[in-house]
Amino acid sequence: MKKSVITVDDEGPALRRINKLINEDPRLELLASANSAKQALNLLRSQSADILFLDIQLKDATSFDVLNQLKKPFPGRIVFVTAYDEYAVKAFEIGAIDYLLKPFNKERLERCIRRIESSDASQNIMQILSVIHSAGEVLKVPEGKRTHFFNSNDIEFIQSETYYSRFTFQDGTQKLLRITLKEVEQILPANFQRINKSTILNLDRVIATRELKGGVELDLSDGRVFKSSSRFLGQ
Repeated sequence: MKKSVITVDDEGPALRRINKLINEDPRLELLASANSAKQALNLLRSQSADILFLDIQLKDATSFDVLNQLKKPFPGRIVFVTAYDEYAVKAFEIGAIDYLLKPFNKERLERCIRRIESSDASQNIMQILSVIHSAGEVLKVPEGKRTHFFNSNDIEFIQSETYYSRFTFQDGTQKLLRITLKEVEQILPANFQRINKSTILNLDRVIATRELKGGVELDLSDGRVFKSSSRFLGQ
């Protein structure tokens, strides 16, 4: 018997690709698709399926927001689909059976379906969680009613932009969030240090330091150089 599937992705090419892969799999039957959080919420309130392939970062909300607005938990298996791995721990914490990083191929989807069919699916989840947790501390950053989840080891530095903070990650990507640097400072683990009025550094990324008059110069592993003022030394 085929497993029924609902797909949600706000990127047209990505949605068409996953739908194509599902339609080509004789074990699966595509019931419906949505391309926004609003559409997904309406769809999930009116239909059910065995499997939900759900893009995490939608234009009008996150998939976590969608699931939180449902009156009852989704009864089938949830597979999160995303281009980023920053949400992995959160995804598994709320019961995802798998986590697909874009772009994925037919073979990766095959492993996902086998995991769903496996009687040891719950054990597989625990194994994956143990690997993810060992990779670093999960940082929860609030932004209004939303919460962003990052692996703290991936963060290079954070800089203030008035009422916002810009997070720069090890792979060069950035994310601007409406939270002050002072608020961010309160939730960071011990390996982060505020070095001046506008910057917090991940000290694990510092490979060299040089003493200056009234401060210290710090070299990061990616070649960037920052200066720490004497006001912040020893904090």
